[in-house]
Amino acid sequence: MLASKTFPEAQHTQTMPCRRTLLGATSGHLYVCSDRAYIRILDGRALTTITTVQPHSDGTIRDFAIDESRDVLYLLEEHSNGSSTLDEMTISKGDRIKETVLPNGMFAYSPLAYRSASSLLAVAFGSID
Repeated sequence: MLASKTFPEAQHTQTMPCRRTLLGATSGHLYVCSDRAYIRILDGRALTTITTVQPHSDGTIRDFAIDESRDVLYLLEEHSNGSSTLDEMTISKGDRIKETVLPNGMFAYSPLAYRSASSLLAVAFGSID
């Protein structure tokens, strides 16, 4: 083992619904969905927290994707009023660029897929009866 990190969040909060950890290809930073309320950005070697990015809402983060070359973080959130949004935020400042309200529907597991080469972002929904 090269390094280990324990997060201050309660153990149960590090699981569903957001359990993604991403590695920034250019920076080497780790992006961790922490407490389903914000994204913690860590130094990939020392595992120290560099910063956090938190949406400006009451939502629960379901999933996220990053595009470091464009300085963009995509957050898929469910809100207490039943709505779902996809937020575009800057990684460097945590500012919201755009918020898109999504149609009603059940999210599938790991609903975000992102391809940085084409800037194509897909959200997967479960079957609707």
